[in-house]
Amino acid sequence: MRNPPLRSAIWWIVESNVMTQTRESLGIMDGNAPVCDFSTKSERGLYLSKGLALVVLVIFALALVATAFLVYNFAACPRTDQLANATKLELLAGNSCGGPKLSVIPLTTEQTNSVVPVAGSTTYRTPVTSTPIGESEEQNLTVTNVRLPGNVRPEKYYLKLTPYIFEGNFTFDGEISIVIVAEFDTKTITFHGVDLTFHSIDVTRKETGKAIEVTNRTEDPVRQFHILRLAESLLLGERYVLNISYTGVLNDNLHGFYRSSYEEKNVTRGYIISEHFDKLDVLRHARFNLMRTCLRRWIAVTQFQATDARRAFPCWDEPALKARFTISLARPKTMTSISNMNAPGPPRQHETIPDYEWDEYAESLPMSTYLVAFAVTDFGRSADGNFAVWARREALPSAAYALEIGPKILRFLEDYYKIKFPLPKIDMIALPDFKAGAMENWGLLTFREIAMLYDPAVSPTTAKARVASVVAHEIAHQWFGNLVTPAWWSDIWLNEGFASYVEYVAVDAVEKSWKLMEVFVLNEIQSVFKLDALASSHQISVEVGNPEEIGAIFDKISYGKGSAILRMMNHFLTDEVFNAGITDYLNARKYGAAEQRDLWSALTTASRNHFAFDVDVGVVMDSWTLQTGFPVLTVIRDYKANVVHFEQIRQIPPDNRQIMGQHV
Repeated sequence: MRNPPLRSAIWWIVESNVMTQTRESLGIMDGNAPVCDFSTKSERGLYLSKGLALVVLVIFALALVATAFLVYNFAACPRTDQLANATKLELLAGNSCGGPKLSVIPLTTEQTNSVVPVAGSTTYRTPVTSTPIGESEEQNLTVTNVRLPGNVRPEKYYLKLTPYIFEGNFTFDGEISIVIVAEFDTKTITFHGVDLTFHSIDVTRKETGKAIEVTNRTEDPVRQFHILRLAESLLLGERYVLNISYTGVLNDNLHGFYRSSYEEKNVTRGYIISEHFDKLDVLRHARFNLMRTCLRRWIAVTQFQATDARRAFPCWDEPALKARFTISLARPKTMTSISNMNAPGPPRQHETIPDYEWDEYAESLPMSTYLVAFAVTDFGRSADGNFAVWARREALPSAAYALEIGPKILRFLEDYYKIKFPLPKIDMIALPDFKAGAMENWGLLTFREIAMLYDPAVSPTTAKARVASVVAHEIAHQWFGNLVTPAWWSDIWLNEGFASYVEYVAVDAVEKSWKLMEVFVLNEIQSVFKLDALASSHQISVEVGNPEEIGAIFDKISYGKGSAILRMMNHFLTDEVFNAGITDYLNARKYGAAEQRDLWSALTTASRNHFAFDVDVGVVMDSWTLQTGFPVLTVIRDYKANVVHFEQIRQIPPDNRQIMGQHV
């Protein structure tokens, strides 16, 4: 049917979001669009002559050749983000497929119009020269030591971000001011940064505002370092401010500050056609047609564990280097944002973008960079006091159970740790695209939808138990992992093992009929026995250097075996001693970092104070955390000789003994 003439008709399009609670609401985003085809079709035939068929075959062959040519020339090039603007691609300018590596980058003083200076900051622009690193020096770089040098440490971050969540421009502008303290006299500042385009960098002395000249900036891409060399020394104990304006990309790799999307499947559009120009007549006499359509909604969220905060802002991206964060997020007025802390005031109009406004969040408690989180979405919200859940609007009813059990678990763990939850609120958000099962960001817990949403009409009971366990796991981290953080990733098992154990304790206390502590033996201990007996197993506490190695230790050994040996320790120390030691450990190390020996020391002291176990807990537990596998004890009694023989070996399945070089 042809469209009516434009001069005699008006098309009005009416959109409505139908918030119906159907069984489709829980459906995790599967990317399948609803069927929206209302056309009628009839069978028709197509007849080709031999000559025409030959022409078609020739065209097809030419198309194949052209496709092969394109693949040959472009397939080997690095993958680029076609939905982002040219900001990121500028780094690759001048070479079509890789090109020379850039080790030393001249610092420019240009500042884009879309970057708004931090309010109240004083900027000093210093021209910077650079000296290239020799090719041989670059090739000799190793990754055996990726730790920051420790000459300065961060104290406070003031971060302002403006994300552009639009197809064709998935980028963000950032400005950051970092208060740093010199640990000793030094002429260099080294920090992390990945996939960020710097526009300006300056350093000032905090007390006087005096500018410190930056002579050059060197990039160490292997370690993901940026090294600033200064014209004069930073002095021991003095505070300085590092100001950086930059641009980044909202990537689609599910780490750093990334973009995600979902399809809103219950949107209807009405098309109204009329020969009248008067709106009332149109509504009164119109011919109204409904068509079901699918709208793609874009959001921007974060996932920083273990080493991806550096993709969102320049920082000292190591867990022991805690600092306070003051975050401001710009967003479209049609969306909302959330972060670790609460926003004490109303939104403020953006200075340069009319359709944007600022959400300004309260200063955080000292925390690690990997626990920083923020999100800009159009999600719905449901709350119970200071506890709130966020999800796609049509899926929000399925977050009811998480909102029900979350506050109960929070209250139980406050009593279990004997320490009140230190933040003013907790938000939990269900994301359509999320790499991990869930993440314990302090005050802003992020989940895969399947780990947080439960619809009793369509979900099995096991899904309900999974939601309860994952929620309990992440809330347990708010103390053990967030309040006190492992100093380095080698002791990540302290985080994950403890949370994996306490999730069972907490859910067992809240949902008593499930008897989860009995299920623990089957789910954790028995499954870990199978894995830890393999030649491919590893010790719980693993030394890691390269950031790429860190993700590999987030496995069943860290989670399952870690939780199993903590349960074992709880049993031989008793609940009273174990809980007292945990509370002493958290109070002694809160807002700081710790190693496993600090936990052993606290438990040893608690045990001796309660006259329960006069042995160094570290001596007992190191044999479990620093060795691979578990022992099998064989006892043989010789009644005639009145002798008992004891033999202890590592348990290894028969088919693995030859691999391990063990013969029994």
